[in-house]
Amino acid sequence: DGLDSGDYYFVEIKAPAGYVLDTTKIEFTVTKAGEVISKSLVNYEVPTITKDIEGAEQFDVESGTEYTYNLTLNLPASIHEYTEFVVTDTLDARLTYADDWSVTGVNKENIAFTKTETEAGEEVLTWTFEKLNALKDVNQVVISFKAEIKADAQLVEGETGIPNDATLQFNNGHGGEGSVTTEEVIVKPSD
Repeated sequence: DGLDSGDYYFVEIKAPAGYVLDTTKIEFTVTKAGEVISKSLVNYEVPTITKDIEGAEQFDVESGTEYTYNLTLNLPASIHEYTEFVVTDTLDARLTYADDWSVTGVNKENIAFTKTETEAGEEVLTWTFEKLNALKDVNQVVISFKAEIKADAQLVEGETGIPNDATLQFNNGHGGEGSVTTEEVIVKPSD
């Protein structure tokens, strides 16, 4: 309303809650008769990630005994258009990765896995999805990996266990990028 006839465009500058920004120019035309000829804007949902330990938010286990973390990724319908989709889990220095991970919902070969270590002794586990077009029509992916509490792990005063979370970093291929972090889950030494 109120625009002279001509060619125009708009760009989304803020996405609605739960959606990722799309900075693509959306062109439209206002004809001399006042008719608007336009394209529609697509709202891209923010992917979600949750984490559990053996299906729970808190888990008691003896030091040196393997247990399983599960990272559940709920994928947006446009996941095949994304240009970046990376999950990172930094294990507290009192925990150790047990050299075993699996995935459901996508072929393991579509994911590059790396393990590095920080100067503080934290193991950084990273899963980089390399073939995002292989995720078309996939609603959910679950990454599971085994870990242990180190034998010398000690809780500090006031701690109820050893916290851990994971972060998903993404780029939707349309100018929207961001990250989401899981709620912390707690593993507690039972010995």
